[in-house]
Amino acid sequence: MSEKLYIAGVELERVEREGMTCIYPAERIPLEYLALATDLSSAHADGDIVNIEANPEKYPAQGAYFIESEPQDHEFVTAMGHLVDSRFEALVDGVWNNYRKRQIFDKWGEHLDSGGTIVNGVPHGSLLDIGVFHAIPYVIFGRLGAKFRSGIDISQGINGLGREFNGQKVELARALGWASHKMWFVTPRTDNTEKSEFAQVVPANQIDPQNRVVRADLAQEQRIGGMFITAALSATSFVKNGEVYEMVAPTVGSLRVFDHYRTRVSVVAGKIQGAAQPSYEMSSKLRRLMGNDQALARQGDELSISVTAGQNASVVGSKYAYQGREVSA
Repeated sequence: MSEKLYIAGVELERVEREGMTCIYPAERIPLEYLALATDLSSAHADGDIVNIEANPEKYPAQGAYFIESEPQDHEFVTAMGHLVDSRFEALVDGVWNNYRKRQIFDKWGEHLDSGGTIVNGVPHGSLLDIGVFHAIPYVIFGRLGAKFRSGIDISQGINGLGREFNGQKVELARALGWASHKMWFVTPRTDNTEKSEFAQVVPANQIDPQNRVVRADLAQEQRIGGMFITAALSATSFVKNGEVYEMVAPTVGSLRVFDHYRTRVSVVAGKIQGAAQPSYEMSSKLRRLMGNDQALARQGDELSISVTAGQNASVVGSKYAYQGREVSA
């Protein structure tokens, strides 16, 4: 079953696919373009995350602008998290039993209950880390019996990647959907993506409408409120420069998406993949993004400095820097 709709002046098609509601452009993205999407996230792939074929019939998220789904319960997400990393439940228990972190989640819950939106601002590390940092608040709120919705704003490139669960290859978008009511897929217009094979081959008239639709729908969700939305704050992933991981500032455009009077940003730091001891730290400060481009750029710097300081405080054996300088908590 499908129906036409318009968002931000773009003609779209809503299609029910395998328990998900997929929003596609009326003129579907050509298959050869989809095949290049993996270029955007190839740096995040590891031994467990692998490329999947460009086949929208088999993998419905491919070519979608965003997806609505009915997530699984927190116990299922915990079980799947254990398959991703056997330390996941212990990590969640550590958060659950930490008084300061529980207080932060209480503050999140109060804001969500008031009709606000929380941006779960996570480090732009590996896809595994982004997924885990999205799943942790989902499980915590589930344990609390809270009423909430969850979403994730992530690169279009993940739709070329998958992971095996119990011997079956699952597209990453579907795995994220286990803990998400909504998933938005974007192609950030940064120096990194502009130089990628995907951006060189896919014309702007394919990329720009998608980003416009996503921003409009994210704005609508913030007007509704009651949702936490996970988003990687950096414009691109950490880049290792010698012994130091460098963080890149978020784009002003990505910050403006969350410039809403009822939206607050909460910064998370830590590392799971490749870490001898997994870590997860939270800032108690809820930030409001607002102002002109210069003001948003300054606020982006503040967020980046907070993430970098959090990484240095929580990740043992690694050093992180922002704009060439190391930052301590």
